[in-house]
Amino acid sequence: MCYYNGQKVNHDEYIRLKNLEKLVSMYDFLSRDLQVGFDYSQNAVLKPNPEKNDFDILQME
Repeated sequence: MCYYNGQKVNHDEYIRLKNLEKLVSMYDFLSRDLQVGFDYSQNAVLKPNPEKNDFDILQME
């Protein structure tokens, strides 16, 4: 099965995400442009905290 994921954000969210991008640049698994599901490699997963106002970045297969 093939698919694409997308997300729409407003300007404030975009700025916040750009700052987040700088913070997560140290992770190897975020440097790939394309993630192929059949490679079974580690991917970035965002897990929201219980208050739903922030999240952690986890590595998952």
